[in-house]
Amino acid sequence: MKQIDHYLPKFDWHFLLPHYWMTWLGLLLLWLLNFLPFKIKRNLSHLLGRQIYLHNAKRRNIVDTNLSLAFPGMTRQARQQMALHFTTNAIFILLDYPLLLWSKQKTLDKRINFKGLEYIESCRQQNKPIILLTCHMLALEYGALALTKKVKTVGLIKPARNKVFEWLIARGRMRFEGQAKLYLREKGIRPVIREIKQNSVFYYLPDEDLGEKAKTKFVPFFGVETATLTALAPMTKMTNATVLPAVTTLDEETGCYTLEVKEPLEGFPGKDEVENMKRMNHILEQLILKAPAQYMWSLRLFQTRPDGAPSPYQH
Repeated sequence: MKQIDHYLPKFDWHFLLPHYWMTWLGLLLLWLLNFLPFKIKRNLSHLLGRQIYLHNAKRRNIVDTNLSLAFPGMTRQARQQMALHFTTNAIFILLDYPLLLWSKQKTLDKRINFKGLEYIESCRQQNKPIILLTCHMLALEYGALALTKKVKTVGLIKPARNKVFEWLIARGRMRFEGQAKLYLREKGIRPVIREIKQNSVFYYLPDEDLGEKAKTKFVPFFGVETATLTALAPMTKMTNATVLPAVTTLDEETGCYTLEVKEPLEGFPGKDEVENMKRMNHILEQLILKAPAQYMWSLRLFQTRPDGAPSPYQH
């Protein structure tokens, strides 16, 4: 029997223990809220978003620190408005998660769109492997689902503290049987390389600070020297892949999601490793600026500092 080394989400009877009862209660509430009309759900997200913004000082500090570093010319009032807008979007997209988990195909087709599929099809016609370069937008899971509806994909998953959530997120990503494979991040990049060579599209998100243990170098990201993963250029060379930038955004007026794939990167990678990384970060910036209030500013993007300098999030 062939050994399975990729991540397969499975229900565990431990999920029924009292430790997870509040999780199941929350999921039931999400399922019920999913029946609300769009406008009511949007208004509810504004109400909840404001309360969370006002009362979660720790998360508010992370968002404000990121915005102050990434947009040094932005006024404090403008940062607060963007942070509140970000929180509202985060709540709405969370309330919409039943769409990923339980909605029928007809509803998915109505709410989740795909733009730029022709770039993927062109690569397929030329037998070129594909790396989809994207970033941690709040709606990234909706983009992943849009992708797996169309092509075979491979992605990385990080173990979550709440195992029920981990199981559900992976189950949502893999709901189209045979179309998606996930590997735990701790497995490294080798199995992903194998999948790319076998014509799975790699849904790659390199914009997270993974700390000193990861293979990184400091290059600018929104003008801040940031611990940046070095893997994109070597992966592209090893697989002879084409890199396609992509971003998933929410239309706040309609509640629909769009995965937009853009033109392939020409002349990538170049010979200079640092220049390759700078180009990658610049592309990620452009993707984020398409809908800046929908980016995960709640991540500790600049946690690791050059020369062991203190984290900007300690105060």
